[in-house]
Amino acid sequence: MFRREEMQAAAEAAVEARQNKVLENQELVSEMKEESKKLEEQRELELKEVEVRKKEQRAKVMEERQGVKVALEIVKDSKKHRAEKITAEKARMARKVAEEKVAEQARKEDLIRQLRALEKSRPRTTREFDPTEVVDNGLLNQMSLVEVKQTLEMLKERRSTEEGRTSMLIG
Repeated sequence: MFRREEMQAAAEAAVEARQNKVLENQELVSEMKEESKKLEEQRELELKEVEVRKKEQRAKVMEERQGVKVALEIVKDSKKHRAEKITAEKARMARKVAEEKVAEQARKEDLIRQLRALEKSRPRTTREFDPTEVVDNGLLNQMSLVEVKQTLEMLKERRSTEEGRTSMLIG
């Protein structure tokens, strides 16, 4: 009987151990479910945080893009304004140059007018040419026109007489 009792006690211990194991397993499953639930909640929380960060980042990017558009508009307006300034300055300089040319032309015309008036108002003094007068230019052999003509005539006569002589001698 002792054996039977032992067997019965062992069977009861086995049943109790199995029940304990089942209870342990149930507690473990319950703990795991709880931890799984916590992990799921944490994951959902992290996903929401990521989504919030993405929305913030998207909003920031959109704001920056809008800022870029505004900056581009400002640069475009600045360039347009600068181009208008340059065009106005070029036009002003062209007008100034044209005015200076007109003023210079008027000054030249006035000078020409003054010179012509001076020429008309000044009496012309014309000296009559005297062929017998010797002009003193500081040269050694200065002669009047009459003397030059006489000397030229004498030289021509001499030459013709010499040519006549040489032709007689040769011929």
